[in-house]
Order: sequence, then structure tokens, then C-alpha cells
Amino acid sequence: MTDLLASYGLPLLALVTFAASLALPIPAFLALLSAGALVASGHLAPIPAFCAAFLGAALGDQCGYHFGHHIAPALHRAMTRHPHTGRLLARAERLLSDHGGLGVFLSRWLLAPLGPYINLLSGTAKLSWFRFTLWAMTGKALWIGLYCGLGYGFAQSLPRVATVARQTSTALLFLALIALAALLLHRQQSKRRR
Repeated sequence: MTDLLASYGLPLLALVTFAASLALPIPAFLALLSAGALVASGHLAPIPAFCAAFLGAALGDQCGYHFGHHIAPALHRAMTRHPHTGRLLARAERLLSDHGGLGVFLSRWLLAPLGPYINLLSGTAKLSWFRFTLWAMTGKALWIGLYCGLGYGFAQSLPRVATVARQTSTALLFLALIALAALLLHRQQSKRRR
């Protein structure tokens, strides 16, 4: 990835972060680590590199949100035809409306693989555009800063850092999914007891 970024520069960095925000299987974290290493070596300037990565990621987030927002009426009609799924959809919309900002923020950097799906769900659940954008941009800035900073600080051992970052991200995603499953199971058991 470092060689590609050295050759194609900032447009490639923006394209990679844009594509990753749309759930395309492109390792954006490797591009950010590589960008940080290229900044450390003087091949890229720090502010333009950050801006290119941020612009691509922000545009991808907005596309996902607006796609979810515009398909929401058709999806809502299809899901509410069944009483059970209609209740689940209403509950998900309430949850995202009440606590959605934190979920959007965490899905930008801590649970980054969930980000593209949170974008879509945020639009579908009609989370306010301003609230979505504020939390998404804050989280994306942190994500880009963390990975570029790691690439900058550990430019000499980039392959090792990339492996650790990938493993940590995967582990955090699995922990979040386990916690979510445990929470849902707990709620289901609490309802049965009532």
C-alpha cells in the first residue's frame, strides 16, 4: 500500500477512505498507516494527507447516510407489514434516536468495521443529519489521526503495526458483538420473567 500511495498520492488516499466508508473490502487502515509513514519520510505533507483521508471518509459516510435515508420509506413499509418486525424497527429507531450519536462516534474508530452499516442504519432510522454528521466527523478525525499517527511513529516497523492494528480491531469487533448478544439475551430473559 505504501508504494501505491507514494505513486498515486492524495487522490488514492481519498478514494480508499471513501470506498471503505461504503463497506467495500479495502483496507483503509493500511492506507492510513502508510500515509503516516510517508509523512514521516517526507513524501507526503501532513495536513494535505489528513484532509484527503478525511474528505474521502466523510463523503463515503454521507453517501451511506443519504442512501439509508432515501430507502427508508420503502424499507419501513416492507418491515412494518409484519407486527413483530414493525415493533423491532420502532425500537431500533428509538434507540438510535436516543443514543445514536455515541454509536456513530464509536463506529468511526473503535469499531470501524461497523461504520458503513451504522451510516445506512442512521439514515434509515432518520437520525438527524446534523447529529450524524457531527459525531461521524469527530470519530473520523480521531480514526485518521490515530492510524496516521501510528504510521508516522512506527514507520520503520509498519508491517508489525499493521498486523497488531488488524488483530486489535477484529478483537474489539468480536467483543462488541458478544456484548450486544449478551445484552439482547438478558433483555429477552427479563421479558420472560415478567
